[in-house]
Amino acid sequence: MLRTTTAHALTDEGHRLVLQTPAKHYRLRGATLGCLLPVLLGILVGLFALLELLEVGEPGLLTAGMAFVAVLGSLLSLPWGLVMALRAPTLAAKTRVVIDLDQRVIQPVDGAQVPLSSVASLSLRKPNAMLKWMNIEADLHAATPHDDPSPYRAPRHNAVVLVQRINELEAEPARKLMETLGSRLDLPTADRSSSLLGGGGASGTARGRGAHAAAYVPVQGIFLLASIFLLIARRGDPRAMFHARQSMLLLAFEVAWVVGVVAIGVPLMLLSELTGGEGPHPVGIVFIVVGMLPFLFMRIGFRFYGAWRAWKGDAWLVPVVGRISRRWLPPEETSE
Repeated sequence: MLRTTTAHALTDEGHRLVLQTPAKHYRLRGATLGCLLPVLLGILVGLFALLELLEVGEPGLLTAGMAFVAVLGSLLSLPWGLVMALRAPTLAAKTRVVIDLDQRVIQPVDGAQVPLSSVASLSLRKPNAMLKWMNIEADLHAATPHDDPSPYRAPRHNAVVLVQRINELEAEPARKLMETLGSRLDLPTADRSSSLLGGGGASGTARGRGAHAAAYVPVQGIFLLASIFLLIARRGDPRAMFHARQSMLLLAFEVAWVVGVVAIGVPLMLLSELTGGEGPHPVGIVFIVVGMLPFLFMRIGFRFYGAWRAWKGDAWLVPVVGRISRRWLPPEETSE
């Protein structure tokens, strides 16, 4: 058995090649899902309890609300993780693909045989810009791309998936696996994993990619100045314009979100005065705290990930604003 990634294995039996995700990969994912989320929620509840202890001397409504969310999340994640761990052998079997070198066919476990004569090349491709997974696919002759209504998906094509759900952190081992398959099958290979559009390799110099990444850095002032700089100084660079415009669009969405949360939360906090109470109403505080969580996720999660993808040279669509920023995508690049 030749193992080229932590989650996928190629068994070369001489007359046939067998690709399959090991069952222990799904057991590990199930354990992570069942245990990690409850632990993270427990830490979050502890932080809220500590905050209220410092403020009022005892846990209150905010901690109770977060504890309820933590319990609910745990009740959902624990069974889900347990079921995934128990179904690991079945899930692994569904990923099995056999390439018969004598019969010259590809046999997926749940699909029809595909003659190797109909395969034009092998490619490493990311099927969805929102995911961090890649596939190794056998591209068929006479593949006719056609548009997909989702703004996060690359144009669809005729292909057979050989290896699925490869973490993008294992891009280099995945390329080696694809090259091994290409060598055994005498087929050309192409890395189309670097962007939604199927481009291969980072675009531009490290200095240019650094400016693109700076447009997303979640520090107030830095991403704004970087975006303005790109809009003025890099007007002839389609990738620079894409990153700058998308960052500014995300900023507009963030501002609109905060304004909306405050506009609703402040009146709720004033309910105490209307009912003769003292201090801000707890409902208003809970609404503002919970309402700001998506903003923090957008500001930190999306922007850090967007900066990393821009540094790699990818034209990544931010999930929140991708339906609008898709129109600014740079021209398609290919790397054969």
